[in-house]
Amino acid sequence: MSNVAISYDLPVGFSQGNAGMRLNENLSSLPLSALRFDGEKIIDVRNHTDWLIDNAGNKRLPSSAHPDVNDWQSLSCSWDDQLIFEAGVWRIETDADRLAAVGDQRIRDVKSEVARRIYAIASQAAQTNISAAVGVISGKTASARSNDEKTILADAETALGWVAAMRANVAVLVADPALDINDDANWPVTPPEVIALAAQF
Repeated sequence: MSNVAISYDLPVGFSQGNAGMRLNENLSSLPLSALRFDGEKIIDVRNHTDWLIDNAGNKRLPSSAHPDVNDWQSLSCSWDDQLIFEAGVWRIETDADRLAAVGDQRIRDVKSEVARRIYAIASQAAQTNISAAVGVISGKTASARSNDEKTILADAETALGWVAAMRANVAVLVADPALDINDDANWPVTPPEVIALAAQF
């Protein structure tokens, strides 16, 4: 048999030696979250639905001897339901909550990937140097610009269009989780002019 360390009714870990409460062998395969101390022994609470939720969001037995038990929120839920603290109360996490969480992560992943792809072509330093060169060249009259300078201006316009297309593609990828953000086919093709321009700087 194993022993379980408890805090009032809540198991907090397994203990060594004689410390803690004795755990019957038939409960030894259960996670701590499926166990509680009812004042006499460790019990299986997988069929329990009436809980008091403490300030940390732990599901506690109404019979808990904890001094704050009268301040805890009553909630009917399964032992393994995930809870969310919203507007000052605990509630059960819904499918909509889970989808929203997945959506938020998807947004972060896609934005991170678009930044990675843009910087892989043109680093921050290259972008800064290109902007500076464009500023200098644009200050000249068209007749005073060399052919190389004209090419830089044209390629810079192409680069701006590519970056805009990459950023616009974020919304497409966020909206369709089935699209693999690591697949090059799901991103705008990088024009060779953009690659050549970035290589100069």
